[in-house]
Amino acid sequence: MNKTAIAALCLSLGAFGSAASAQECPPGSIVCASASVTIGTGPVYAQPVQPVYVQPVQPVYVQQPVYIQRPPRVIYTPAPPVRYYVTPRPTYYYVAPQSMYFWRSNVLVGGGISLGAAFFGGRVADQPGIVGLASAVGRVRAPGHIGGEIAIGAAFGRDWNGDNRFELPFWLSGLVYFNPQHRAQVYGVIGANGSVAGVSYSAANRAAGAHGGRRSGDYLYIGGHVGVGLEYQITQRFVLFADVRGFLRTRIDDEIRTNPEFAENLADGTTRTTNTSMGAITQFGAIFYY
Repeated sequence: MNKTAIAALCLSLGAFGSAASAQECPPGSIVCASASVTIGTGPVYAQPVQPVYVQPVQPVYVQQPVYIQRPPRVIYTPAPPVRYYVTPRPTYYYVAPQSMYFWRSNVLVGGGISLGAAFFGGRVADQPGIVGLASAVGRVRAPGHIGGEIAIGAAFGRDWNGDNRFELPFWLSGLVYFNPQHRAQVYGVIGANGSVAGVSYSAANRAAGAHGGRRSGDYLYIGGHVGVGLEYQITQRFVLFADVRGFLRTRIDDEIRTNPEFAENLADGTTRTTNTSMGAITQFGAIFYY
């Protein structure tokens, strides 16, 4: 098989050489043969083959693209600033206690009752004159220190002479509150009073000869009083009060000369009389302001 291939190659080269001999080989030709090949029955003489120089193929360098991986994106979130809250030191203010009525702009009117007693002393030392007293009381409070009172009552008991008596007294008073900003308020009281009395004379009083043999009499008094008290506020409108009042009064009825209230027989045989009396009243009560 190798011989056959060599023979075929030789024939090809001979044909290529014949064609090339007919032309001039240009200068610089790599393949140029002038051999002739005779094909026949005789021996075939192969012309020597000139070496064929093939220019080596220059390597082609293809630069691969360089992919640079982008670094991951880092998002930086700064930490929130630290906030410090400073609580200021509290400031304390002293506020004096105030009355529930002292700062009110309106006038308050109230009503209530009181129970008490009137003390007269007595002609006989071991038999003092004491009269029980119950009264209906009305009071008015203006803003601040000023107030007023009106009262009417009923009294029954024994007086200085030892006589039994029944009275209907009435009072008209002005009140001055010394500390209206407090719950317990001290007040002063000053005013006028009057009374209508019915008296049953005792045997000892009749013996004094001052009543002309009368067994009873009717008196009409007018006078004044002064005192001090305490009012305590239970709620905004309900208060309790207590006071003591000294009074001085005299009769003004038509029998002051013919039937004096007090009579005293003196050592010289004369009789001393008077229609003026004095005493003290204590009472305790409650008022509801509207």
